[in-house]
Amino acid sequence: MVPSWLDRVDAIAAVIGVERRRVIVAGALATVAVAALIAMTAGRFVAGGGGGAAPELSLPRAATRSGDGGGATATSTGGPIVVAAAGAVASPGVYRVATGARVIDVIQA
Repeated sequence: MVPSWLDRVDAIAAVIGVERRRVIVAGALATVAVAALIAMTAGRFVAGGGGGAAPELSLPRAATRSGDGGGATATSTGGPIVVAAAGAVASPGVYRVATGARVIDVIQA
């Protein structure tokens, strides 16, 4: 049978020659000290950490002008939209749906 934690504490207390209560108190104090050390140094090793305001996150934005000169741009011609449906759908595949169609329209297609 696996010894309980109290049996292990008793074994440690017998080896170092102190009461069980002192071993338990020392273990509790060590646990609190380690937790306090972790709490005090939690943000110090993160780039920009250590308190203050959180950095502002931004997402890339699509070009809004037609003359940007960069890559393909989306146009709203009113034609069908091509959607790839995968996962928990009735029939996975690539579908063409009307502009403004809902997700449920693709799932049921």
